[in-house]
Amino acid sequence: MSCSKAVKLKRVGLILALVFMLTLSTGLYPAFAADLEAGMYEQVLPPAPSLTPTYSISGTVISDETAAVIAIQQRLVSLGYDTGGIDGIYGPKTRGAVMLFQASRNLIVDGIVGPQTLAALGFY
Repeated sequence: MSCSKAVKLKRVGLILALVFMLTLSTGLYPAFAADLEAGMYEQVLPPAPSLTPTYSISGTVISDETAAVIAIQQRLVSLGYDTGGIDGIYGPKTRGAVMLFQASRNLIVDGIVGPQTLAALGFY
C-alpha cells in the first residue's frame, strides 16, 4: 500500500472515530444505532426457492413432503403393508414397508420411492 493511501485511511479512521464519539456524547447514539440496525435487517435478496421436492400423485402436484409421505403410507397400508401408522414421517417402518413392496414387485430394493416405485404403487 502506498504511503498516501495509508495516510488517507488513517484520516478516515480518525474522522469515523470522532463522529462515533460525538454521537455517543450528544446522546444521538441510540437513534443512530436504531437506524443502522434497521438497515442491517433489510432483505437484500429475494427468498430462496423451496428445496422441498415436489411430487405428482394422481395428477395432483404435492409440494409438501409430509403430504406425499402420507399418501404413500396410505397406499401401502391399503395394500397390506405395515408402515407403523400414517403420520407423514418416512421412518424405519415406512422404509421397511417400501422395501417389502419393492421386493414383491421385482423392483430395485433400496427403500427410495422413486418414479418406478411410485408407478408400481399406482400414482402414475
